[in-house]
Amino acid sequence: MYSVGIDFGTNTARAVVVDVATGEEIGTGIAAYRSGEKGVVVDDANPHVARHHPGNYAEVTRDSVRSALESAKHVRSFRVDAICGIGLDATASTPIPVSRGGVPLALTEEFAGSVDTLAWLWKDHSAVGEAEEITAVLRNRAPAVLDRIGGVYSSEWFWAKLLRFSRVAPGAFAATHSWIEVSDWFAAWLVGERDPNLMSRGICAAGHKALYDSEWNGFVPDDVVRAIDPALARIRETMRGKVRPPGSVVGMLSRENAEYLGVPAGIPVAVPVIDAHIGALGSGIETGRMVKIMGTSGVDLVVTSLADAPDTIPGVSGVVPHSVLPGFVTVEAGQSAVGDIYGWIVEQMRPTNESHESLTRDAERLRPGETGLLGLDWLNGNRTVLIDQRLSGLVVGLNLRTQPNHLYRSMIEATAFGSRVIIDRLSEFGVDVEEIVTSGGLPGRNSLVMQVFADVLERRLRIARSDQTAALGSAICAAAAADLVAGGRGDIQAAVQRMVGFRSERFSPIEDNVKVYRRLYALYRELHDAFGTTTYRGTLQHVMKDLLHIRSAVSS
Repeated sequence: MYSVGIDFGTNTARAVVVDVATGEEIGTGIAAYRSGEKGVVVDDANPHVARHHPGNYAEVTRDSVRSALESAKHVRSFRVDAICGIGLDATASTPIPVSRGGVPLALTEEFAGSVDTLAWLWKDHSAVGEAEEITAVLRNRAPAVLDRIGGVYSSEWFWAKLLRFSRVAPGAFAATHSWIEVSDWFAAWLVGERDPNLMSRGICAAGHKALYDSEWNGFVPDDVVRAIDPALARIRETMRGKVRPPGSVVGMLSRENAEYLGVPAGIPVAVPVIDAHIGALGSGIETGRMVKIMGTSGVDLVVTSLADAPDTIPGVSGVVPHSVLPGFVTVEAGQSAVGDIYGWIVEQMRPTNESHESLTRDAERLRPGETGLLGLDWLNGNRTVLIDQRLSGLVVGLNLRTQPNHLYRSMIEATAFGSRVIIDRLSEFGVDVEEIVTSGGLPGRNSLVMQVFADVLERRLRIARSDQTAALGSAICAAAAADLVAGGRGDIQAAVQRMVGFRSERFSPIEDNVKVYRRLYALYRELHDAFGTTTYRGTLQHVMKDLLHIRSAVSS
């Protein structure tokens, strides 16, 4: 038997065909969104706008799935009628306004040219002011809710975007029946559900982005929504569909859509999950094992038992039951920029005749502390644990002999130190990280990054076997959903054990490096607290001199 996983990324969609017994990915297909710049619709008048055209989703699903099916034919035993289920994931929060009939407003004649009726992509930051308003209301009316999301509601999330939409496009808002994550809408479309009031919503996006909690018996209470803006209560009333955990079933694939995709009709469609979170499944997440997704930005995910999980972790944006593994609490943290920082040096600073490869090669020749530099990795703000997008980057220790490879290495180290802050915060609240599995674009391409992170975090790092961990995670959920429909337990953990593997490379901390990085990390924490908090009462006068002492010691 085989399952299909579909991953709606920012620029492309990916589909995989996976053997449910072994996790072998026998077919892969990739399709690019046709609208906008590399799939993203932008607005020259507002640099914070980032949208997807909802009409693209059906097209890229068809193209990526059919391509994956075609490539799977190299396995002689593969048959299309052996496909048992479909799972999907998408970025979040990426909501869209839909009509009473479940049609995205952007696909209607009246609103076809409106940027505001498109899907508000996860990285759309138009709603900064609205997010601040929501934070203030929660602080006053529902402080426990605010604590659970780390103390700040993000402009990237569901309600902030809805509030912004209601203000910038009042006509479209008036025509909107409901506001729904694009992954939930598309899953409903696949099974033929057209009533927004009945559309299932995945607990992952609902819990991490839209203030859903089973303890409240639903989404954030109506009185709190009305305190944010009474106009939103109308939309809140439509959010009646069941909120379901990963591995459960939205419904059965309609015959029309089965023919469109080229797969069997009547197979289960699994409940959607956020792309990074489902990637944690595809990377083998379990208690004690952090999954670190390292790409342009960074997402850190851990799970802990319901009994052991803290109610809140200050500065950590997500503590949500059942959102990745049913029966466990998922803790989500992350960094606003990782690979983007390394790319900033190559693409924006433009060192002569340098590339990622040449800078990495030259940076590898340097020992920890040899650059004399120490940076703050806030070039795109701080997501965890300070949750402040108004923070910016910093480099201390520059001199006239500083070379591009010195800066490059210092930025790798800075992102590792930022990651260490996250792990330390988790440990303070009883969430232990014993080992780390990495996935995303960086780990397989840059062994220097992996070794520096191992040394700074003082933990072993491994790399997930799959290059498409999100799509694989969706295929895992599809396999669990198929098992459930067939009368089994639908055990996601069992599916993970069967279907996930790891590469042979392992990166362990090097003792001599660890000793130096402990000293540098202590200095990093001083800079972190001095520039990022209001409680720091120390002095920074010694930092530059301490960096010189460390450089002299490692260079002698």
